[in-house]
Amino acid sequence: MDKPFVKLFRTPRNGYFLDVNKNDLIPISDESYNYLEVILNNEGSMADLHKIPEELIELESEGYLQAGSVVKEIRHPYVKMMPTILERNLSNLILQITQDCNFRCSYCTYSGAGGSFQRTHTKNAMSWDTAKKAIDFFWSRSVDSNNITISFYGGEPLLGFELIKKVVEYSKRMFSGKRLVFTITSNGTLLDDEKIRYLDDLKCSLMLSLDGTKEINDKYRVFANGGGTYDTVMQSIQRIKEIAPSMLQRMRISMVLMPESDYDLNSNIRKDCDALSDVSIIATAVDYDEGTPEYTDDFVQKAEYHIFLAFLAHYGRVHSGATSPVATLTVDSSIKDISKFEKPSGLRQEDAPSGPCIPGQTRLFINVHGEMLPCERVNENSAAMAIGAIDKGFDINNVNRFLEFGNITKDNCINCWCFRYCDLCAKRADDGSKDLSGKRKLSFCNGVRTQAINKIEYYLLLKEIPVLYQEHIRRTSHQRNVGDNI
Repeated sequence: MDKPFVKLFRTPRNGYFLDVNKNDLIPISDESYNYLEVILNNEGSMADLHKIPEELIELESEGYLQAGSVVKEIRHPYVKMMPTILERNLSNLILQITQDCNFRCSYCTYSGAGGSFQRTHTKNAMSWDTAKKAIDFFWSRSVDSNNITISFYGGEPLLGFELIKKVVEYSKRMFSGKRLVFTITSNGTLLDDEKIRYLDDLKCSLMLSLDGTKEINDKYRVFANGGGTYDTVMQSIQRIKEIAPSMLQRMRISMVLMPESDYDLNSNIRKDCDALSDVSIIATAVDYDEGTPEYTDDFVQKAEYHIFLAFLAHYGRVHSGATSPVATLTVDSSIKDISKFEKPSGLRQEDAPSGPCIPGQTRLFINVHGEMLPCERVNENSAAMAIGAIDKGFDINNVNRFLEFGNITKDNCINCWCFRYCDLCAKRADDGSKDLSGKRKLSFCNGVRTQAINKIEYYLLLKEIPVLYQEHIRRTSHQRNVGDNI
């Protein structure tokens, strides 16, 4: 047997291989697992043909365990459709209201943190003329979209509250007859009663940034004068609960997990404010330009422990209130991922790694100058990230380059087992020059593969638990149903 294009996984109960070409996880015997392990470790000469387990011979006859990738060319299937998509099917517009902010967070790309070559805080703000042109541009290219989202971003967008109100009123007229939703990403410190009531009446969704407990938050998220921001944000949240409690249902907390922080402290955020008891918390790693941050062993161990508790809570073994909201999010995400694994999409001769979004269609970011970028997280000063301008339209060549940026590391991507599980976008290949950097892109690959392994292992765990503890799962489900009917 030639070395097959597979990735091995082991659980306490079983061995598996991921057939990369078929994108299918197959359970196998210990004998088969050990045989494949020998071959994959470059010891194929030790595995004579007559020693191949019958199970593997049968799987090979069914098209599994083939050597090498079936992918010959990196070509995204949407490339041919992009002109039509960008002319008729836009659905999500993000407006950069201002580049100014009343915060100076230590990790913010606007602050030049983490070796950032990206951008800095300025007094630049979007004019009404630019905002109106952006909405008109978006309106004329969303004729096939029934659901429209307009988001306000910064800097701190509430510094431009008057512009936000003008955008809202104009958008309501322009998108009459469609489902129009507004969202805003804010640090929360400018949320006085007027703004809270306005956003609540608008049924605007709020993404509010808060990095854990006071100790952690005030170390990284500070006002321009250096003072801590935690107490002010908590006062805003408490005020939302008092005068617009329904808004809490549309609010989410964005939490950045710093490498040197304590996972337990991040997890205890809800203990400081009862208004956060039912608010969703989204945790992300700090996004430095030079690479993926490395967390301490203590942080990783605590994170794994809390994820273990969250799995137990899912199966009714511990009370859900005792689990970390960050860990619960990980488990919830794993549950949602089950369908992706149950309906595998095999590789094609012409294919593209799964990371890139659909530039401009998924999230069209327009900055204060009217320049268009694929989202709010990329470097708006980089020519490599530009996809057009509201006065000139889309740069289709750059859009397509985003979709097929795997070509800058073509051989690496085609021969990588993580092809279907890659989440790298072109942002990771941006080094500040006009061209995308393959070297920089590859520096993120180990982190991506580790995340993919975690997702697959969580899926296998969720798949095996009902088999190993079938009676307990049945009993727990019955108890839940009875409780729901009381």
